[in-house]
Amino acid sequence: MNRYIVGTDDYVYQVVHPFGELPQGITLGNTSHVATDSSHRVYVYQRRDPPILVFDIDGNLLTTWGDGQLLDAQGIYMSPDDEIFLVDRDAHEVAKFSTEGKVLLRICTREKPSLHGTFNHPANIAVAPNGEIFVADGYGNSRVHRFNAEGKLLNSWGRPGLAPESSPRLTEFW
Repeated sequence: MNRYIVGTDDYVYQVVHPFGELPQGITLGNTSHVATDSSHRVYVYQRRDPPILVFDIDGNLLTTWGDGQLLDAQGIYMSPDDEIFLVDRDAHEVAKFSTEGKVLLRICTREKPSLHGTFNHPANIAVAPNGEIFVADGYGNSRVHRFNAEGKLLNSWGRPGLAPESSPRLTEFW
């Protein structure tokens, strides 16, 4: 096992490679993103079933979930309240889950891409302290979409080739 330190100042981390012990018959697929919750559990979002693997801080597999629910792992965001936002790129959807895998919210119409609306292969997600949800819809629409905490679209900006100075500054929304 390799261990090394990365980061600077207050953000220094120990990288453990490889991380996690998988039981017989389970192998790790192409991993899209990783997040941790307030209990230091590690959530691995991979591009195969099961799409979510949950490990404890020592790398022991605790549980898996999401079989058949997610098509193409892309972005993950863990809220301070331990709600997991997952970007499902090929389903053209963002969904919020509990740490047990229960669906709490779905944004957009699953498997219905939109050429000029929301979404067309979304890429990543962030959630503001006020609960507003920002989704980078960079593969098909080259836009950023802003939703309220309940998933209602508030506004969108961007298009292919649009200069950065013509987009609103994110600090206007925080």
